[in-house]
Amino acid sequence: MQESVGDEALAVALGGINIDRDFCQQAQADGVTEGAYVEIVGLAARLAHLDVFARGVGVPVRRLGAPVEDREPSRERPSVAKKEGFFTASIPSAPTGGELAVSLFGNQPAPNILRSLSLVPDEARRLNALLNQEYFSMETIFDFTYSSHNSITRPQLELIAAKVSELNQCFY
Repeated sequence: MQESVGDEALAVALGGINIDRDFCQQAQADGVTEGAYVEIVGLAARLAHLDVFARGVGVPVRRLGAPVEDREPSRERPSVAKKEGFFTASIPSAPTGGELAVSLFGNQPAPNILRSLSLVPDEARRLNALLNQEYFSMETIFDFTYSSHNSITRPQLELIAAKVSELNQCFY
């Protein structure tokens, strides 16, 4: 099983457009749980993101530091998780998702990209932390007049983000 998880992680990190619903279902048939799949995707996406960002701004890719957490995964499935059309179950936005949704997304509707990793709430929190630093906070993500840059408008920023996603063959 460990070898399978390693193979799945490598495929997620390098697969891009090949990661689809069939891939997710096959990973689960091979013994990778939904929660483990979410963790693999979250970790691979963050690492790939950091590498692409470093290359994009022309700095060397940083070596990974020592882990800051040494605890075992909880392996608990949130009771409010349900199938919402993503590859795995997720936490609905508040109020349907209850207190957990509020702790993850606040009281406003959450973008699908955030909810897609929410089966493992810590993965959703890690994604939120990254997006808060490099994109928009949950408080500003639906304020389409807000821009985090003085020289570029929000619509321009969204157009660039969409084009980068297309160039990277992002299925999302």
